[in-house]
Amino acid sequence: MDVGGTHIRALVEGDDGRHEHRFSTHLTPLLRAIDALLTQHKTINRIAIAYAGQIHNGVIVSAPNIAVDEPHIQEAVEKRYKIPLHIDNDLKCALLAQAAYHRNPHIGVMMVGTGLGGALMDANHVVRGVENIAFELGHIPYLTSPLVCGCGRSNCVELYASGSGLAKWQSYEKRDDAIDLAAWREANDPRYVRFEEALLHAAGTLVTLGNPKLLVVGGGIIDANGFLVDVLHDKLKNYALHPARKNLQIVRDRLEDAPLKGAKLLMGGVADV
Repeated sequence: MDVGGTHIRALVEGDDGRHEHRFSTHLTPLLRAIDALLTQHKTINRIAIAYAGQIHNGVIVSAPNIAVDEPHIQEAVEKRYKIPLHIDNDLKCALLAQAAYHRNPHIGVMMVGTGLGGALMDANHVVRGVENIAFELGHIPYLTSPLVCGCGRSNCVELYASGSGLAKWQSYEKRDDAIDLAAWREANDPRYVRFEEALLHAAGTLVTLGNPKLLVVGGGIIDANGFLVDVLHDKLKNYALHPARKNLQIVRDRLEDAPLKGAKLLMGGVADV
């Protein structure tokens, strides 16, 4: 399952690797969604979840853009259904899939959608940190704003460079036009400048601190505004330490369902730290 800020996508697959059922629904409480899934597919014998939030040892620690019905989700499902459940942050799951797809042991991922997230693999190991929140890009301190992030702070970079952040600024500034980064860029609208600066700051932080060889960028905002990849190519040199940027390759995410594919890899014993 891939649990995002607006939708849950799921893929039920047989042990032979053949797809049996695929669906997408509007976001509902996770435990309720799992109950419905297991009621419909009684032969399911294990579950893996890519989740848009901070996950540690099977517990949903924080989910700034999602209402959490059961934090101890792994324990709850395994106790109720007697089947194993694997769950990790959606960006770390996407990272696993991207690393396998690109066959690159030094890779960073940055996704810009409802939120802003990042993940890093170094020498084939996922960089996790003590609480499994390493490279949680969206919540690095940036500029103090009049807005409130889903995490409760007012200075997260996600408030400036994400779909939810753009919507909050539109509401705060009482704008009634549609969010259109391409048009704003063409008009040199300050709203685009604000977004671009934050995006480059986040990417530069990941590149400077993580020093990947390959940076994969994607998510709904990138999908709808492919020119942002060119912006990163052209301007990241001004936001990242030169030695870290010198041999960096930046590519757009072309892997369909990366979080779902990465969630499957959680069950395969992929090395991490």
